[in-house]
Amino acid sequence: MVIRARLFEWTRVLDRPKIHAELLADRPALFAWMLEGAQRYMREGTACLAPTADMLDAATAWLGEGAVNPMRRFVAERLEYTPGGFVFTHDLRHEWDLWRESLTGGQRVDSPFNANLLADALMNTGYMTQGKNAPYPEPVRKSQRISPSTGKQANGWKNLMVRRDPPPTPRPLPPF
Repeated sequence: MVIRARLFEWTRVLDRPKIHAELLADRPALFAWMLEGAQRYMREGTACLAPTADMLDAATAWLGEGAVNPMRRFVAERLEYTPGGFVFTHDLRHEWDLWRESLTGGQRVDSPFNANLLADALMNTGYMTQGKNAPYPEPVRKSQRISPSTGKQANGWKNLMVRRDPPPTPRPLPPF
Protein backbone atom coordinates (compact mmCIF):
# COMPACT_ATOMS: atom_id res chain seq x y z
CA MET A 1 0.00 0.00 0.00
CA VAL A 2 1.66 3.22 -1.16
CA ILE A 3 0.37 6.65 -0.26
CA ARG A 4 1.42 9.23 -2.82
CA ALA A 5 0.42 12.45 -1.11
CA ARG A 6 0.50 13.67 2.46
CA LEU A 7 -0.79 17.03 3.62
CA PHE A 8 1.63 19.27 5.53
CA GLU A 9 1.06 22.82 6.65
CA TRP A 10 3.20 25.53 5.12
CA THR A 11 3.43 29.08 6.32
CA ARG A 12 4.61 30.38 2.94
CA VAL A 13 2.68 30.76 -0.28
CA LEU A 14 4.34 29.50 -3.41
CA ASP A 15 3.91 31.78 -6.36
CA ARG A 16 6.12 30.31 -8.97
CA PRO A 17 4.83 30.54 -12.54
CA LYS A 18 6.93 27.57 -13.69
CA ILE A 19 5.34 25.24 -11.13
CA HIS A 20 1.86 26.46 -12.08
CA ALA A 21 2.60 25.91 -15.78
CA GLU A 22 3.89 22.38 -15.13
CA LEU A 23 0.84 21.50 -13.06
CA LEU A 24 -1.47 22.84 -15.76
CA ALA A 25 0.32 20.77 -18.39
CA ASP A 26 -0.02 17.63 -16.21
CA ARG A 27 -3.75 18.09 -15.53
CA PRO A 28 -4.90 14.93 -17.35
CA ALA A 29 -2.40 12.71 -15.54
CA LEU A 30 -3.13 14.33 -12.18
CA PHE A 31 -6.87 13.89 -12.70
CA ALA A 32 -6.39 10.20 -13.60
CA TRP A 33 -4.24 9.75 -10.49
CA MET A 34 -6.94 11.42 -8.39
CA LEU A 35 -9.63 9.09 -9.81
CA GLU A 36 -7.43 6.06 -9.17
CA GLY A 37 -7.04 7.16 -5.54
CA ALA A 38 -10.80 7.69 -5.20
CA GLN A 39 -11.48 4.19 -6.54
CA ARG A 40 -8.95 2.74 -4.13
CA TYR A 41 -10.54 4.64 -1.26
CA MET A 42 -13.96 3.25 -2.25
CA ARG A 43 -12.53 -0.29 -2.24
CA GLU A 44 -10.33 -0.12 0.89
CA GLY A 45 -11.83 2.68 2.97
CA THR A 46 -9.75 4.86 5.26
CA ALA A 47 -7.07 2.17 5.71
CA CYS A 48 -5.52 3.25 2.42
CA LEU A 49 -4.99 6.77 3.79
CA ALA A 50 -2.63 5.80 6.60
CA PRO A 51 0.97 6.81 5.90
CA THR A 52 3.57 4.06 5.89
CA ALA A 53 6.44 4.01 8.38
CA ASP A 54 8.87 4.84 5.55
CA MET A 55 6.79 7.88 4.59
CA LEU A 56 6.69 9.17 8.15
CA ASP A 57 10.44 8.60 8.60
CA ALA A 58 11.24 10.46 5.38
CA ALA A 59 8.87 13.32 6.22
CA THR A 60 10.27 13.59 9.74
CA ALA A 61 13.83 13.67 8.42
CA TRP A 62 12.89 16.36 5.92
CA LEU A 63 10.48 18.54 7.92
CA GLY A 64 11.12 17.68 11.56
CA GLU A 65 8.81 15.97 14.07
CA GLY A 66 6.65 19.05 14.71
CA ALA A 67 5.60 19.39 11.09
CA VAL A 68 4.78 15.70 10.69
CA ASN A 69 2.93 15.37 13.99
CA PRO A 70 1.84 18.74 15.36
CA MET A 71 -0.16 17.10 18.16
CA ARG A 72 3.03 15.58 19.64
CA ARG A 73 4.68 18.98 19.45
CA PHE A 74 1.65 20.54 21.17
CA VAL A 75 1.84 17.98 23.99
CA ALA A 76 5.58 18.61 24.44
CA GLU A 77 5.29 22.41 24.41
CA ARG A 78 1.97 23.13 26.14
CA LEU A 79 0.99 20.22 28.43
CA GLU A 80 2.52 18.78 31.57
CA TYR A 81 1.96 15.82 33.82
CA THR A 82 0.39 17.01 37.08
CA PRO A 83 -0.71 14.39 39.67
CA GLY A 84 -4.31 15.11 40.60
CA GLY A 85 -4.63 17.68 37.84
CA PHE A 86 -7.51 17.77 35.40
CA VAL A 87 -8.13 19.59 32.14
CA PHE A 88 -11.37 19.54 30.17
CA THR A 89 -11.21 18.51 26.53
CA HIS A 90 -12.95 21.76 25.49
CA ASP A 91 -10.18 23.72 27.24
CA LEU A 92 -7.57 21.67 25.38
CA ARG A 93 -9.31 22.52 22.11
CA HIS A 94 -9.04 26.21 22.97
CA GLU A 95 -5.34 25.86 23.90
CA TRP A 96 -4.77 23.93 20.65
CA ASP A 97 -6.29 26.77 18.62
CA LEU A 98 -4.17 29.37 20.42
CA TRP A 99 -1.02 27.31 19.94
CA ARG A 100 -1.73 26.73 16.24
CA GLU A 101 -2.30 30.46 15.72
CA SER A 102 1.00 31.22 17.47
CA LEU A 103 2.79 29.13 14.84
CA THR A 104 1.27 31.08 11.97
CA GLY A 105 1.58 34.59 13.34
CA GLY A 106 -2.05 34.81 14.45
CA GLN A 107 -3.53 33.43 11.23
CA ARG A 108 -6.32 30.89 11.77
CA VAL A 109 -5.46 27.50 10.35
CA ASP A 110 -7.82 24.66 9.59
CA SER A 111 -6.38 21.98 11.83
CA PRO A 112 -9.09 20.68 14.13
CA PHE A 113 -8.36 19.26 17.55
CA ASN A 114 -8.67 15.48 17.62
CA ALA A 115 -8.91 13.65 20.96
CA ASN A 116 -7.69 10.39 19.40
CA LEU A 117 -4.54 12.07 18.09
CA LEU A 118 -4.06 13.62 21.52
CA ALA A 119 -4.31 10.18 23.16
CA ASP A 120 -1.73 8.85 20.67
CA ALA A 121 0.62 11.75 21.41
CA LEU A 122 0.18 11.27 25.17
CA MET A 123 0.94 7.56 24.79
CA ASN A 124 4.12 8.34 22.84
CA THR A 125 5.34 10.72 25.55
CA GLY A 126 4.84 8.08 28.25
CA TYR A 127 2.07 10.03 29.99
CA MET A 128 -0.38 7.13 29.59
CA THR A 129 2.05 4.27 30.23
CA GLN A 130 1.13 1.93 33.07
CA GLY A 131 3.13 -0.68 34.98
CA LYS A 132 6.44 -0.89 36.78
CA ASN A 133 8.40 0.79 33.95
CA ALA A 134 6.02 3.74 33.68
CA PRO A 135 7.75 7.12 33.99
CA TYR A 136 4.88 8.53 36.11
CA PRO A 137 3.24 7.03 39.23
CA GLU A 138 -0.30 7.33 37.84
CA PRO A 139 -0.97 7.60 34.10
CA VAL A 140 -2.90 10.33 32.35
CA ARG A 141 -6.32 8.97 31.45
CA LYS A 142 -9.65 10.08 30.07
CA SER A 143 -12.17 10.97 32.74
CA GLN A 144 -15.34 12.99 33.31
CA ARG A 145 -16.18 15.80 35.69
CA ILE A 146 -18.83 18.45 36.07
CA SER A 147 -17.87 21.43 33.93
CA PRO A 148 -18.10 24.74 35.80
CA SER A 149 -19.11 26.52 32.58
CA THR A 150 -22.06 24.23 31.74
CA GLY A 151 -22.86 22.43 35.01
CA LYS A 152 -22.95 19.14 33.05
CA GLN A 153 -20.66 16.12 32.79
CA ALA A 154 -17.81 16.84 30.40
CA ASN A 155 -14.88 14.80 29.14
CA GLY A 156 -11.36 15.62 30.16
CA TRP A 157 -7.96 14.26 31.12
CA LYS A 158 -6.91 13.36 34.66
CA ASN A 159 -3.31 14.07 35.80
CA LEU A 160 -2.75 16.54 32.98
CA MET A 161 -2.61 20.34 32.97
CA VAL A 162 -1.93 23.10 30.49
CA ARG A 163 1.32 24.91 31.24
CA ARG A 164 0.55 28.32 32.68
CA ASP A 165 4.05 29.70 32.22
CA PRO A 166 4.48 31.75 29.07
CA PRO A 167 4.73 29.39 26.13
CA PRO A 168 8.17 29.07 24.58
CA THR A 169 8.68 31.02 21.41
CA PRO A 170 7.52 28.55 18.78
CA ARG A 171 9.94 27.44 16.15
CA PRO A 172 8.61 28.43 12.76
CA LEU A 173 7.78 25.57 10.47
CA PRO A 174 10.61 24.75 8.06
CA PRO A 175 10.75 26.79 4.84
CA PHE A 176 9.98 25.12 1.52
